[in-house]
Amino acid sequence: RPARVKMGTNLDIRVRSLDGSIVQLTVPQNATVLVVKQEFCRKAPSCPHYQQKLLIDNPREELVDDRVLSSYPSLKSGSTINLLRIPPWELHVTDMYGKQHTVAVPSIKPKDYSICDLRSLLESTIGQTLDGYRIIFDGKECVEMRDGRRTTLGDYNIDKEDTIIVGKMTSKNISPSVDLCFMVDCTGSMGSWIEGVKNNVKLLRDKLAAQFLSCDLRFAFVRYTDYDLPECTRTTKLDFTKDQTSFHQFVSGIVADGGGDGPEDIMGALKVTLSTLSWRPGVDKVLIHIADSPCHGTQYHDGGGDTYPNGDPAGISHNQMMQLVVNNNVHYWFGYIQKQYTDKMISVFNESLQRLSDNRLTIRQVDATNTEQLADTFFKSVKGTIFASEAARRATIRRYVIDPSVPVWASLPQLRCIKTASVSMPGISALQRGFIVPEPSIPLSVQCAPNPFEEGEECVAYHGLDATASQKRIVLKRFKRDGAEYNSLDCYNKVLLIHAISTAYASEFNGEKAKPMGASTLTFVPTELVQCNQSGQVVYYIYQPFLDGNFEKFNGNSGLVFTQSQWSEPIQAFSHYTYARSGKTLMVCDLQGVVSGSCVSLSDPAIHSRTEDGNNFGPTDLGFSGIEQFMKTHRCGETCRKLGL
Repeated sequence: RPARVKMGTNLDIRVRSLDGSIVQLTVPQNATVLVVKQEFCRKAPSCPHYQQKLLIDNPREELVDDRVLSSYPSLKSGSTINLLRIPPWELHVTDMYGKQHTVAVPSIKPKDYSICDLRSLLESTIGQTLDGYRIIFDGKECVEMRDGRRTTLGDYNIDKEDTIIVGKMTSKNISPSVDLCFMVDCTGSMGSWIEGVKNNVKLLRDKLAAQFLSCDLRFAFVRYTDYDLPECTRTTKLDFTKDQTSFHQFVSGIVADGGGDGPEDIMGALKVTLSTLSWRPGVDKVLIHIADSPCHGTQYHDGGGDTYPNGDPAGISHNQMMQLVVNNNVHYWFGYIQKQYTDKMISVFNESLQRLSDNRLTIRQVDATNTEQLADTFFKSVKGTIFASEAARRATIRRYVIDPSVPVWASLPQLRCIKTASVSMPGISALQRGFIVPEPSIPLSVQCAPNPFEEGEECVAYHGLDATASQKRIVLKRFKRDGAEYNSLDCYNKVLLIHAISTAYASEFNGEKAKPMGASTLTFVPTELVQCNQSGQVVYYIYQPFLDGNFEKFNGNSGLVFTQSQWSEPIQAFSHYTYARSGKTLMVCDLQGVVSGSCVSLSDPAIHSRTEDGNNFGPTDLGFSGIEQFMKTHRCGETCRKLGL
């Protein structure tokens, strides 16, 4: 709201913009500078007050928001104030649906902007209330109050062009795999940025290592120039490599050259980047494009001197390139150097990319003007992609309603399916020889409730009946999330493999003579895979017998240990045992089930694997970090001591 001021002598002031246009204002002389900015905004709505910087001459001085005009002796009626437009202080946002947005923080002091106000700004941007959702930065929740005061962006070290996540769960223990391509304008003006990329790659790797548990990172480089150079040398590339020395050698051999007119051959570079590099499936793909000039075609810029004003001479369109961005699921970051020259191009690209991806992807811009700070720019881009990708993976959840009631079976159809045989293993020695999950092949008919009766971190569980086994009650489980990552045969086979390995270790654990007398016997419920056809699509379920009784949780897969049950101690010892017995290569955890006498029937375990590539056992495999978290909270008891753990 405009500040209230007492009426007094009015001043007629002229405000002159950089383009030379002048806006006439009449304001009281005892009004504040902020009032002048707000009055200007009323006449020029495209320039909000927090993006205005007002300067006067004689002496050259910036006007301060809370000072009154009369405190500046040189300001009189007829004076001219110069207006500089401050670039918007923007944040990139990934919402709870996996869609991306960019918001401008409406404050002259953005670091002092409160998290509470940010929540309101995000609600306005996303178009719905955020009740029940968290604002997350760097994997941690940003709370609105701390020690009785409102928290701010500065309290969480949130900086310009950082990535904010809106979701229900924070992201911990991420071990990302990343393919990172630098696509750089290497014409005559870009020598400092070429050198900057080369010199900051190691620092970027170090920053990622400090932020994440591990980061499987590959680099690529695409050098592009313009049509004044021969086709054979216009664009060159280094395909993805983990070898930092090879990357340095390639970039060191680049000489900034070419670029006869203003625009450059960006379309040709995008085609090479998106069509010829060996992007890996299933990893976070990052493209960092650094340029000070737009592509050819006057639809992408307002300047003159374009040799090809009708667009790319090879006929490549931005719609074709943005479709490749979507097809490859590439996160496109643009490092701007002269934003005023490239903004129109990015706006045109973004309109296409957002439309083609249903707003899942957008080109996010970051400041690359300072070559001394390129490592921070790169880190911000890669880190933002990792957290945004993790949020998007969590966000693509199928719609369902939890209904704990048992359905009326007579009203439900029978599904014709095939299933695997129950997977079991004779012991740990079988693991050394390798293990192959059998293909589904046994016919059966099942009935499945329309709604799940329970949900976990990764799966939902449905009541079911096996019509081929005398109407036996069963539980059918599906992954909550959509997409190939969760709904492939390979992903469900990992569940069976986890159960088979857990069963093998439980069998050895039960046979240990050193265990305390009366220690519980651990079993894992038989687990099979069901494949059926629903609405013309292949659908998989995990098939298990229904466990009747009080379901108890004993430990989680991120270090949580539940000690209330009398059976907790030997079950925690079992997790510790699997780590020791496997030669410290894996750990079985996330244990829950039903106790019957001295026998505990367990289901749905997770396995953390200590391997170089990590995540061998699906989305619940947190790697060595998960093992470390368990060991930090685990306290060895009698069973551990008897087993010499």
